[in-house]
Amino acid sequence: MLAEPRDITRADASVKAGRRRKDFCGPGREIGAGTVGLIGLGHVGRAFAERMRGFGARLIAYDLYVPDAVLARYGVMRAGDLDAVFRESDVVQLFARLTAETERFIGARHFALMKPTAYFVNAHLGEAHRRDRRRTRHGRPVRRGRQCPRPGVGVNVGA
Repeated sequence: MLAEPRDITRADASVKAGRRRKDFCGPGREIGAGTVGLIGLGHVGRAFAERMRGFGARLIAYDLYVPDAVLARYGVMRAGDLDAVFRESDVVQLFARLTAETERFIGARHFALMKPTAYFVNAHLGEAHRRDRRRTRHGRPVRRGRQCPRPGVGVNVGA
């Protein structure tokens, strides 16, 4: 999540291959200047939120089962609904535990709401999103793997 907006992974690979790549996808962005949306604020989501506080990012979360007092303890604001997380966030991190309720509960409609420069990071082991329909509103596919060619696509680290 920290490396992708600044193109660090591809720059590192370029240097290791003996090239010095300068044609990056765009200007680097600082996480602290944006909004990070969390879907699921269980143990892993809370640990992530605690670490993100040091970056100064605005944190919003969608989790139906976490009390407001817990959100406040981690400096997280409750999102009005799942759509708000996708609409407002520069990075959407999925931490929701896979259950019958969350299986494939994120689909093309949600990805279409994302900003053109936003990232989706699946940080759990499951199919809470519809893999075959993951496209941003600009038609770019959400790719599997840690490296994506440009902003507006997703990173699937859990599967």
